[in-house]
Parts: sequence; structure tokens; C-alpha cells
Amino acid sequence: MKSLRTFLRRHTFGQLFAYWLDQIAGITVRWIPGYTGFVLRTLWYKLTFRSLRGIALVLPNVVIEHSYGMAVGRNFRVNYGCYFDARGGITFGDDVLIGPQCVIVSSSHDTTAKSIHDGPRALIPPTLGAVSVGHNVWLGAHVTVIGECLIGNNSIIAAGAVVVDDIPENCVAGGTPARVLRRIE
Repeated sequence: MKSLRTFLRRHTFGQLFAYWLDQIAGITVRWIPGYTGFVLRTLWYKLTFRSLRGIALVLPNVVIEHSYGMAVGRNFRVNYGCYFDARGGITFGDDVLIGPQCVIVSSSHDTTAKSIHDGPRALIPPTLGAVSVGHNVWLGAHVTVIGECLIGNNSIIAAGAVVVDDIPENCVAGGTPARVLRRIE
């Protein structure tokens, strides 16, 4: 009961309602193929995202939870099968391309020794950390971005990378955890 009270205190009624709508209407909209699907998803995201400038070209089977935390620039393109948890906030700049099966999570679970004794792990409130993706960024297939981090402008994240720290501008990064592989001149 204590965790439920904490959860309710951390979220406004509007956020809880938006999350519920994400789950109900989002399930319907996310599966519609073709041009009709693109139009309906863009309209849906205009209503539920914190902000959406321009058109979001999001392919089917993309799951966005806590969409009230998403801020998206122009020319936002997302491939099949991606998952975004935006409860801690996710910001995308202009001209962002996201490959298939990417995961971006702006929350995590407390891993301190004290939290182990606070009760079931599923009931411990998450720690939130905003993710910021700059302008003209390409995330390759199966990239995972976890927690509070910044991906700089004009960067490329190689397929399969796990980003847990900031990535500077104008570079190619890859690996687990992701590190700069080379600069882009």
C-alpha cells in the first residue's frame, strides 16, 4: 500500500490518465499499417506527447509507454519493434532515425543494498533519469539506451550498442557499454 501511495504521489492525474490512454488507444493505433497508420499515429502522438514538432514517421509495432514524457523534433523516424519508456523524459532533436528493435528507457530500479530490504522489488518506485538525443542522430538496430544520458548532435550509435553514459557530438559510438569508436569530421 505504501508503494501505491508513493506511485500516486509521483504522478499527476493527467499523467495517469495519459498512461491509461496509451495502453488502451495506443494498442489499437500501433498496429495499423500503411499511410492510414502513419496519419493516425501522428495525430495520436500530437495529443499525448509533451511536444511533437512536425510529423512522426513511426512504423507499426512500436510501443511507447508514458508518452507524456516524450518531446520530439521534426523528421522523427522510428523503425519496427522499438520500445520507449518515457516516464523520466525522452527528448529527440530534429532529423532522428531509429533502427528496428531499439529500446530507450528513462527509468531504472534502485539497486542499493537498502532497497533489497524495502519489500518486493516490483513495488519499489523507479528512479527517473531523462534521456536526450540530439539533432541528426542515427541509432542502429537493437540499440539500448538506459537511464540519464545525452547523445550529442550528428552522432551514430552502432547496432547492438548499450548506451549508459553521455556520447559526445560528431562521433560514431558502439559496444557494451557504448564508447566513442571514431570522430566524424
